[in-house]
Amino acid sequence: MRARTQAEGGEGVSFGDEIVARVEALRELKVGPRLFRQLTEEYRSYLGPLPMGGVTPDQLATLARILAMRGNGSAKDEILAELEAAPAQAGAEPQPDRDPLVALRHELARAEARQAEERDRILTALIRTQQEIAHLRQELAASRSRQERKKRGFFTRLFG
Repeated sequence: MRARTQAEGGEGVSFGDEIVARVEALRELKVGPRLFRQLTEEYRSYLGPLPMGGVTPDQLATLARILAMRGNGSAKDEILAELEAAPAQAGAEPQPDRDPLVALRHELARAEARQAEERDRILTALIRTQQEIAHLRQELAASRSRQERKKRGFFTRLFG
């Protein structure tokens, strides 16, 4: 993993820290550009500002932890809780009590996760209800058909 500094020509880096080129980060994390972009957008509040053309080593370590937790089957809210509980590196995660904007972003992310879970739960209940209605309609149609056959009688059914 080759890290560049601003002095070595890092593209638009204003941090003065080392950065890992985006291509190298993709190779190191073994992910594609789409997943990398999705992760950096979803967990931007934990990663902090991204340098142009790459990530810092701390950000790379945080992304590796996120990918490991996702690989173990952890849901997004579990990953968020883990990142809040124990940041990968000191200073990698801004402290919510120091920055109200970060605290609001965390709360918004939690609220969105709860809303998505509630929406999924309601949608599942709706689908089950629709299936039950369809089943009851079929039973009713079959019952009516049996009743009509009984009303017509044997000879009517036999000779039409």
